[in-house]
Amino acid sequence: MQVGTVCTRQVVTIDAGSSVAEAACRMRDHHVGSLVVTQSTADGAQVIGIVTDRDLVMDVLTQPATSLQAPIETWARKDLVFLVEDDSLENAVAAMQARGVRRLLVKDATGHLCGVLSIDDLLDSFAVHLAGLAGVFRSGPQWKAGTTQAPSFAKSSESPRFPGFGLGAWSRAVSSAGRP
Repeated sequence: MQVGTVCTRQVVTIDAGSSVAEAACRMRDHHVGSLVVTQSTADGAQVIGIVTDRDLVMDVLTQPATSLQAPIETWARKDLVFLVEDDSLENAVAAMQARGVRRLLVKDATGHLCGVLSIDDLLDSFAVHLAGLAGVFRSGPQWKAGTTQAPSFAKSSESPRFPGFGLGAWSRAVSSAGRP
């Protein structure tokens, strides 16, 4: 699978001169954990960094002398890691491990920013594939022999069971509506 099929395409940006407070508000308003920091040039907006909610909490708020009106570019990480849409998810994981980052910027074939790939995006994608593999194990040899159909959990009236952590028992999953 390729990075372009998994990355988040709605990239939220902020101008380098915007304040730390503005950055926090933009993250809140757009429900995102990072902002791509841009700077206006004669050629248009250029990506100069990225700032995350973790950066704001761990770096900005722990500095007693920091003004919330300070420009966000002061806190933006400038050692950016770019991938192209055609890169594999394996390359993305390797890049995250090598650089110790949780987000990568994604460029299209023309070199323009087109997305952000987060560790959450990867986990969501891998979870779908792992669920499919788990279905193979659950269906076992009966399905292979044609004596039973492959399970369809989406249509099942029975909710999945999971360990009741701290309860010493197995429990039924409950939907947000309060029904299994």
